Amino acid sequence: SGVCAEAMLDIEYMKGVGGAVPLTNVFNQQYSLEKWAEQLQAMPDGALPLVHSVSYGNDEAQAPNTPEYMRACDAEFMKVGLRGVS
Repeated sequence: SGVCAEAMLDIEYMKGVGGAVPLTNVFNQQYSLEKWAEQLQAMPDGALPLVHSVSYGNDEAQAPNTPEYMRACDAEFMKVGLRGVS
C-alpha cells in the first residue's frame, strides 16, 4: 500500500480524466530515472507510450547527486525525446 501510493494516485487521476485512454506502467525497482529512461529506450516503437507521468522524482536527492549523473539522466531523456516521447 505505502510503496506505490503516490503512483496509484497518479493512475487514478489519469483514468478519471482520460477514461478509456490506455495506460502502461513502467516501473524501475532501482528508483533511478536514468535506468527508467533506459527501460523506455529498450521498448520497441509500437510498445513505447508517447506520454509519460513520472510519479517518483527523488533521484536528485537519493542518487549520486553529481554533475556526471545529472548529465547521464539528461542524455537518456534526450534520447527518449528524439523518439517522440514527452
